[in-house]
Amino acid sequence: MTFSHIKLETTTSTQDHIIKLENPETPLLCSTLSQTMGRGRGDHVWEHLNNSLAFSFTVPPSEVLTLTSLEIAVLINIFLRDSYSLTTQLKWPNDIHNADDQKVGGIILHNGSKLVVGVGINWSSNHHQYGSLFTNNHLTTQQQHQIPADIYAFVLKNRLSSKKIMNLWNSQCSHLNKIVKISDNNFIVHGKFIGIGPLGEAIIEKDGKHFKYYTGSLESIG
Repeated sequence: MTFSHIKLETTTSTQDHIIKLENPETPLLCSTLSQTMGRGRGDHVWEHLNNSLAFSFTVPPSEVLTLTSLEIAVLINIFLRDSYSLTTQLKWPNDIHNADDQKVGGIILHNGSKLVVGVGINWSSNHHQYGSLFTNNHLTTQQQHQIPADIYAFVLKNRLSSKKIMNLWNSQCSHLNKIVKISDNNFIVHGKFIGIGPLGEAIIEKDGKHFKYYTGSLESIG
């Protein structure tokens, strides 16, 4: 499938760049060499590091809208495995972790007049606070645009059914059947993470009962 590709040297946010466009051609990808105010979950900002990928794209929603960001995470995982022989894992709700269970990527979904997915991936960073996919793999300018294009083409070609999203996401989860803590503004809960439900919600087992959580930050504690 063909798509339009906006290639930037620097921007505040590739996601905001697409959102602000009036009647853009779709499918549309926007990638940048440098991003100063990338979107994170809630009010957080995604810190852009050297040797990182920052890109956003339009995409039709999954069969179930709330599964869209999880579907994109699954497809990026498969792409990284097939193209670079990497083992990456998923953390609820929207993080990508490397084989050492360090966060290396995040996915943010904007649902407005158009659905825009924002992706940040730490490709080969030496930053002490963050993980990366590679320890020493310098990205060229061409690669910082071409790899997002390859990922986007893979996503457009390999969309998944809701059942397959759930099955694949659970199989790629880094904390499946582990004790986790989910916290939000209004609650903190501890329990065993047993998978995602049909809307992408976290299903937690506690005292022999199952509880569903649709928002929050998750921390694996055992």
